[in-house]
Amino acid sequence: MKTTILLLVFSSLSIGLLAENYQSNPIEIQLSKAIKNPYLVQAMYLQLDDGFLNDEISNNASFSRDVFFNSKYYVITGTYEEWVSFFLMDIIINENRHPAVSDL
Repeated sequence: MKTTILLLVFSSLSIGLLAENYQSNPIEIQLSKAIKNPYLVQAMYLQLDDGFLNDEISNNASFSRDVFFNSKYYVITGTYEEWVSFFLMDIIINENRHPAVSDL
């Protein structure tokens, strides 16, 4: 019984600490600034799909997508042309596992 209570206390503390490290307020950032951070670019490539560009074709529209990176919630906004350029960029990961972006 003591072990169960102790386990519950540690579990609730762990969840509390994890929730404290997670930022729930979104950070709004333009795509042109987001692509300057290669780690954020890598997270974007892993989490985003270019299918939304086919669904909402409008050259004057601004498109926003949500990305979770480094315990933060980003809302990344860009024009149709910027998103097309982003998905056509080459992403290179060198042997040290550090992402690099080419063709910026």
